[in-house]
Amino acid sequence: MIFRDKNGFPLDYTGDGGDSAMRAGILGLFSMYFNQPPCENNQIWYENQGLMVRHPFDVPWNNSRNFTRDQMMCLISIMPKYVAKRVFWATIKRGFFSQNTERDYVGSKKYPWPHSFINDKGQKETRLFDWADPLFPHHVGHIALCTGSPWLYPLFLLGVPLLALSCIFNQGGEQNQLQCMVKVAGPWWVKFYKYCYRHWEMDTRRYWDSRNESEYAEMIIEGLK
Repeated sequence: MIFRDKNGFPLDYTGDGGDSAMRAGILGLFSMYFNQPPCENNQIWYENQGLMVRHPFDVPWNNSRNFTRDQMMCLISIMPKYVAKRVFWATIKRGFFSQNTERDYVGSKKYPWPHSFINDKGQKETRLFDWADPLFPHHVGHIALCTGSPWLYPLFLLGVPLLALSCIFNQGGEQNQLQCMVKVAGPWWVKFYKYCYRHWEMDTRRYWDSRNESEYAEMIIEGLK
């Protein structure tokens, strides 16, 4: 089932909007293959001045400082090209890091040095290093493709080795961002992903069935055939 809030933005089966951006990206990229309407609202609601959010309204998911790499790779795939360009330049300014410099709520800052904090279970936790997700060459190359600017496409070529390694070794678990990346990269990459990952259909179904959202699995599988 596709779960949505009253405004049409996708949620998980518990009604949580923390992965809404990822689901919106998948719906926008694959729903045409499953006769499933995409997010009823324009996708640009998730972006403002090059910064994206997990959900446009839900707290804390409307905090642009908890937006992770896996959300970005899915959502940027279906953003208008002018929006993708804003995201690209904002990413450059951050030194090729994602936006998640906070854990969830505003003010819950991460630090790239030893520090302690109270986690979401109310317990004290200490980490030696904690910072935003780094964007590697294949992630930057994916954003470059989404901008539709040919002069940025060489960045995709720089990321080709890591994209190939991801197809070969990144198997099992959550495949959403990689599936969006190969779909945008083109038919050859889709074929290469499926050749390397022989059980991709079964694992995709297992992932989404466990969340009571099997429709996502079916539209992704149909879109990658």
